[in-house]
Amino acid sequence: MWAAVPVCTTPIGKATELHLPSNKVTASPESNGIEMTTDKAKYEQSDKKIDLLIKNTGSEEITFNELYQIEMDMNGTWSRIPFQENLAIPLLAYELNPNATATSAIYFNNLNLPTASGKFRVVKQFTLETSQIRLVTEFEIE
Repeated sequence: MWAAVPVCTTPIGKATELHLPSNKVTASPESNGIEMTTDKAKYEQSDKKIDLLIKNTGSEEITFNELYQIEMDMNGTWSRIPFQENLAIPLLAYELNPNATATSAIYFNNLNLPTASGKFRVVKQFTLETSQIRLVTEFEIE
């Protein structure tokens, strides 16, 4: 079960970036039982959003918020895609209990996406009791 909590989290420990070349980052010892996937591996230019699926397969509660980063692969280098100017993102923290799943929507109109197709990734941070973990999941836009 997950619930919105009107607080912000502060950095605890150090962030670890995990990266697997697919639309799914699977739980491993380094991810502490967190799985993050996109609802599809490929999107069309006409699509409006990505549903980011988050599953807590670990033994402790995780906390996350609405913040994320989209990056595009530009000749082997990941470059950040900026948000639209004056975009406000709610500062809510969500708690996700063990064995629970949550969905977070990423709307394309919130980003300054290039019109070119390509390989992209979502970068999102999660907080556990004693550490923070950054997960990455890739997708394509055709």
